[in-house]
Amino acid sequence: MKNLSLICIAVCCVLCSGCARSEAAEKISVRKWGSSREVYLLQKYEDFSLKLKLSEFPETVFVQAYGVITARENSEEKILICGMPIISAYLTDLNNDGYPEICADVMFGSGICDEHIEVYDYYHDERYVLWDRMKYDYQLAVKENELLVQKTVYGQTEGTPEISRLSLENMKLLQKEDESNVSHPETNADS
Repeated sequence: MKNLSLICIAVCCVLCSGCARSEAAEKISVRKWGSSREVYLLQKYEDFSLKLKLSEFPETVFVQAYGVITARENSEEKILICGMPIISAYLTDLNNDGYPEICADVMFGSGICDEHIEVYDYYHDERYVLWDRMKYDYQLAVKENELLVQKTVYGQTEGTPEISRLSLENMKLLQKEDESNVSHPETNADS
């Protein structure tokens, strides 16, 4: 009888640990691209860059430099995200397709500067923005392995930011013809 009790306990432990593993596997992983020191060096030295290889895109080298994130594949280089500068960059799978998107907190402007969010879905070759120039600023943050957006009224340093989970549903998908005029996109972030 004692052995049967031990077997039941062992089976329960195995089943419970399997459940915990499957829940953890379902949780979306957020990975910061660059340490605080590396981000500082990116912003201070224009010739400093960070290179990244992802197993999901074995032929591509992603490069983050002072104001740009690019993808190099074979001998071609493609600009994915631009900023003046890029404040921070993260990798996470926002659309649950098994491929990480590059998410960046970007500053724009000279004199009148604001912050907005750009996301590049490299697998689908699509770019999204969350940007309400001179109305709101948007910054990225991570809490409990979840990528969040902090929304503040433009130019106000006081007050509590509105915080929500970053999702592609709240961003504007830029079509190829929109990308030349990325400085004034309209977003549907408030709708």
